[in-house]
Amino acid sequence: IYNDNTISHTTSGTKTPISINVDNDFCKFLGLFAADGCASLKYIGITSNTKDVDNISLAKDIFKKLCPNSNIIENNYKGERNAIDLRISSSIYANLFYKWFSKNENKQLPDWVLKLPKEKQLNIIQGMFMGDGCYYEKTKCSIYSTVSLTLARQLKILLRRCRITFACKKVIRSNHKHKDNKKRRDCYRFEIYGYDLRGKIENTIYKNGSFNMYHE
Repeated sequence: IYNDNTISHTTSGTKTPISINVDNDFCKFLGLFAADGCASLKYIGITSNTKDVDNISLAKDIFKKLCPNSNIIENNYKGERNAIDLRISSSIYANLFYKWFSKNENKQLPDWVLKLPKEKQLNIIQGMFMGDGCYYEKTKCSIYSTVSLTLARQLKILLRRCRITFACKKVIRSNHKHKDNKKRRDCYRFEIYGYDLRGKIENTIYKNGSFNMYHE
């Protein structure tokens, strides 16, 4: 609960909490931002598919906490892409989130998340898979891909800390043929078998052992 003692008033009239409560929901939002977020000069935003109601609800809840008296800007994409862009205008958060996450092939999580309790790290993992992950029911496999080597290395640390067995490989996309003939960056692909990491993560998913083979 925010009150006048915990909120800073800026010259533009925007109310900004002096501190951020790093709870499980905010940690899940950090993971979602690492996957689908962006920070510009004056705003931060999350882009989601309109069918991802959990992602949209989470983003709106966190945005309301970060900027209690600011309107959430919603833009729907036209054409084939069925997506919605949610933003809040704040130069303070724009600078903070850009410093934390950077972008594109340099995208990363804030360094301090690697020191959080395991429960909060599980929520970060879940948020990442909610954004950029997918799940194949036939093979019971969760897949996550990123073009950022730093983010891939951080995800490996989080998964190992949480005792989630995974396999990871670099995908050379220049070797792939694409219908639109566009060039794509190489990426790092994670495969986790046995459960859907986009849903609620319970302690029962931990495995005592498994077989893995790493190549290059």
